[in-house]
Amino acid sequence: MPGYLCSPSFDGAFVRPIAPPAMGPFILSRMHERPAKSVGRVLFYALGFFVATRLLSGLLIGAASMLYSLAGCADPLAALQFGGMPDVAVKNFGANLWWMLLVGAPLLEECAFRLALSFRRPHVAIGLGTLAGFLVMRLAPAESLFAGYGGGAIVAAAVAAVVWSTTSEAFWLSKQPAWQLPAGWCSAIGFGLAHLFAMPGLSWTLLPFALCICFMLACAGCVFVYLRVNLGFGWALAAHMLNNIPALAMLATAA
Repeated sequence: MPGYLCSPSFDGAFVRPIAPPAMGPFILSRMHERPAKSVGRVLFYALGFFVATRLLSGLLIGAASMLYSLAGCADPLAALQFGGMPDVAVKNFGANLWWMLLVGAPLLEECAFRLALSFRRPHVAIGLGTLAGFLVMRLAPAESLFAGYGGGAIVAAAVAAVVWSTTSEAFWLSKQPAWQLPAGWCSAIGFGLAHLFAMPGLSWTLLPFALCICFMLACAGCVFVYLRVNLGFGWALAAHMLNNIPALAMLATAA
């Protein structure tokens, strides 16, 4: 077994030798399982973690729903108007619903939260640019110059250009050993919390319930991080798309 492992590039190829840190039991402590483990074993671990945390999250959300019901709020999920609910998603996306849930949203979110984890300069530039554009689209007032997809694209391009022109490949690769683990945590937690933007009914009263949903999504984000750094961007994107299929199935059933 080699004494040094390598970091995956965009397509999963290994591009740079780095000293592997000691791995713990948690999924985000396993940033360098390839090539020591086969693709099948990496996928099996990812699936096991996903199923276990999804069951745990379901119990947590169910318990929170019972507490809210006892307090007089019969359906906190409906009160949040969460964009992941079928009726809300249909209202928000209309005819573009299937494309957005299966392709558009996963691609945008994976670029914003996971692409830069290769620590390759083009990926960092595009990833940070996409993240900046995503935040601008969510936070900019509707009447501002940067509202909507057009404004987000302008900001994304500007940030990507600045990162590309002011940093080097060597700089980012030199930071990878120290920054990859905290970046993975930020990616997973940020991905979960970003879904607060999809809850227009959010209030201080509903915040604890909203955070239970964010916990479930952050656990999914951990899986996407694990697949991205061990197998490549395409694997994380595919897993994200698969994660959204149950929502599409619910829509098809409701229809």
